[in-house]
Amino acid sequence: NPAARLFWELGGQHAHAIVARFDQIIAGRQMAERFTQQLVSAGRRLAWGPIHDDYHLHNMLLESGRVTALLDWDGAHPDWLMIEAVK
Repeated sequence: NPAARLFWELGGQHAHAIVARFDQIIAGRQMAERFTQQLVSAGRRLAWGPIHDDYHLHNMLLESGRVTALLDWDGAHPDWLMIEAVK
């Protein structure tokens, strides 16, 4: 599987830690999805706009420890802006 191979290559030292916490990651995402649905059900209007949706160090330019640019917008798409905060 090319995606799995890429994960292990790019994940490097962190790949095993990510796999070890997979259940926690899934639970966190499910919690965020439930929270989002609660907001929608309550009639809250959520801000909508373009999101990057692919944050990792290879897609960021840094200067003095601060992000100065985001690269690789191929996965960008319109969605609720809060989605970027929970990913």
